[in-house]
This record gives sequence, structure tokens and C-alpha cells, in this order.
Amino acid sequence: MWFPAPKVGIIPPETLLTLVGNATAGFPTPLSHTRATNKSEELVKDRRKIRFQLERDEHGYAPTNFEGLRGAMRADGNFMIDNIPFFVRGLSDGDVVSVRREAGELIFAELVEPSTSSTFRVIPTDLAKSAEIRADLKEPGCGTEYDQVVGLISVDVPGSTPIESLDYILEKKRDGAVDFEEGVLRHEL
Repeated sequence: MWFPAPKVGIIPPETLLTLVGNATAGFPTPLSHTRATNKSEELVKDRRKIRFQLERDEHGYAPTNFEGLRGAMRADGNFMIDNIPFFVRGLSDGDVVSVRREAGELIFAELVEPSTSSTFRVIPTDLAKSAEIRADLKEPGCGTEYDQVVGLISVDVPGSTPIESLDYILEKKRDGAVDFEEGVLRHEL
């Protein structure tokens, strides 16, 4: 499967909408994700699913109305996000958020304390290369999650990891091997 590289450096909404729309037919929303984490075990104590409302742009992107992210409850009642967002913008792994409770669900209220991490999304033009791309991103210290339904890789660049580690992705984009978009940039350029 081939995805045309956009001129502005983002995943074309129609690409994800087509993939997610076809692949998730009959599946419930919200989307949720899993991954192995390198975070300390203290965060595993009270992890819960937090529901994030997604706003659709003029092209109908994001491809679902909600995304579910895990959060680890802190002593102050807020939650530290414990996975990498696929569609939520402006948040990263490690951010601290407040929630409200509705009908037994935790609903995102606001960002309380941003982490120093940046988040990017990558979609390989050859989905068979996803594992290789994830391994290459892990080497400089980036965390990744993979959505098998659409072949989308979410990338966490910790504040301690130089943003230059994404030069690899820029090279892959120039070669037509990936498309990407920014979820949130917290590194100084």
C-alpha cells in the first residue's frame, strides 16, 4: 500500500480517514492503544483509561470522535499520561492532566503540567517496514506505539533526547518512505 507524501509534512487526512474508516468498520470507538512502557513501576499503581474528545477538521480528520489514553493517578488526584497519543493534539506521554467524571468514565478536562516530551505521528508507505522504523527510533531514545489497524506509529521524543533524532524521519520522508505529522512540539529548534 502506498501513501502519497504531502507537501506540508503531515499525514494527509484523507489517507488516515480512508484507512481508519475502512479498517474500523464494525469496531467500537474510542480508539485505544497499548505498548510496553519504560516508565517506573510507581506509575502502574492506579492506571485508568481517560477519554479525550477529538475535534474534526474541515476534512473530517480525526477519524474517530474519541481517543482513550491511559493515565496513572497521582496523589493530587490528577493523572500522568502513560502512553503516546495517536490523534490527540497538544499532549504527550508524561503530561499531567485533570479529569472530570461522567457516567463512570474519566473525561479529559485540562492540561495541568506539560512534560518536556514532543509527540509525532509517522505512517510508513510500506507497512512491512513499521518494525524497522520503530527499532531505528528506539536507538536514540524515542518511545513508539503502533496502531496495527492503520499502520500508524506514534513517536515520543523525551525532553532528554535531542530533537535531531527525528532527522531520521525527515530523511525517510524525503525518500518517500513515510509521511508524518506533529502532535506537539516541546523541544526548542
